[in-house]
Amino acid sequence: MKRRWWVVGFVLVLIGGTLIFVPIAPQPDRTIVSTSTSPPETYLASIDGFSWSGSIAIAVSWTSNTSVVVFGAACSGSCTNPAQATGVVESGTSGSFTLYQPVGGSFAVVGGSRSGGAASVTFTFTTALASVGSALVGVGLVLAIVAIVLRPKPAKESALPVELPPPTPANDAPGGPIPPSG
Repeated sequence: MKRRWWVVGFVLVLIGGTLIFVPIAPQPDRTIVSTSTSPPETYLASIDGFSWSGSIAIAVSWTSNTSVVVFGAACSGSCTNPAQATGVVESGTSGSFTLYQPVGGSFAVVGGSRSGGAASVTFTFTTALASVGSALVGVGLVLAIVAIVLRPKPAKESALPVELPPPTPANDAPGGPIPPSG
């Protein structure tokens, strides 16, 4: 039974670790439209949660009707201070990248035409389930530790020597016991 606890704990740690780092939860799409007379808007958001790694993975894919420049940034604060941001710049009509938003921070994306003309960029976000993953890792570690602590103790050797019956000449002969003569 205790071995099963260890196996279940190990499996929970693996699943939890995957949920912490792999973006699998789809979020609503966001379309950013810019014209030649208005600059592109910036989409600013924050993913709430807890993560033992200190950041939450956000996979961002984007498509556009024309060639654009796209910027994405993850910030330790509200993304109003460029010194707090780590970002990615891409160009073309589609692409993808991953941002790692610090816990308690935010992320921003913006896209606009290279020529200053009209453009429409649709962003698709997928996030990691960092809070659920962290909880599963914690429960898995507890189960594994409990299984190790409660494992059965190995049997101790007896302090009294075990006496074997004395050998008899009839049973020690090569080929087996000697049949009685008679």
